[in-house]
Amino acid sequence: MLSVSRLPNGTVALSGPMVPHASFPPGAERGSAPKFKVSETAVETGYPCRVDRDTKLLTIDGPPSGIISVGGYRFALRAVQELVGGIEDGSTLAALPDMLAGHRLAGSGSDRDAICDGLLAHGANPLLVAAFRARRPARRASAA
Repeated sequence: MLSVSRLPNGTVALSGPMVPHASFPPGAERGSAPKFKVSETAVETGYPCRVDRDTKLLTIDGPPSGIISVGGYRFALRAVQELVGGIEDGSTLAALPDMLAGHRLAGSGSDRDAICDGLLAHGANPLLVAAFRARRPARRASAA
């Protein structure tokens, strides 16, 4: 039987026969991709949660710290920012909260086309490339 609990640090933990007791896939602990922390008793997901005092329902509040979620895809924010910064000095990528999509990405840099080409050359997800889309100039407020 699966057991779900809230750890003292406020994150969700899973335990039971269906929960892995070692890194999955094998070797995941040596990579830089986001992964769950596995201990002898449970898997710490890193997902922040809260427990309702009356109903005792556990509610997940968002993605793990440092992870952005866009349209069903998860990215390590630091790795994405390093990739963008390595393509052009001074370029940035921000993840803004979005109620429906998880996060909305906004990219900025002096040469948008070079950044997009660089991201595509590195095999970046099209969602990251779209963060650097051409922006419309701001409209001036009219004096009525």
